[in-house]
Amino acid sequence: EILSNSRGGKEGSLLYTCDRCSTHFGKRLLARWLSAPLCNVKEINERLTAIDALRSKNDLCSKVREKLKTIPDLERLF
Repeated sequence: EILSNSRGGKEGSLLYTCDRCSTHFGKRLLARWLSAPLCNVKEINERLTAIDALRSKNDLCSKVREKLKTIPDLERLF
């Protein structure tokens, strides 16, 4: 039950549990990442390093999150 539960809903799925995204395009990206996880150790470590860097900058992340909420869903516009 990665993207949806056995009844077709999202509640209880891994996506539902992990989703803290502020935008629709972030939610879609997370679903793609969960559907096709990285297998390359170097890429996994690069992603973990990036996450650690973001976690150390809470105030910056909060500001970026607020700005991202104001951007229209660009993927859906085209």
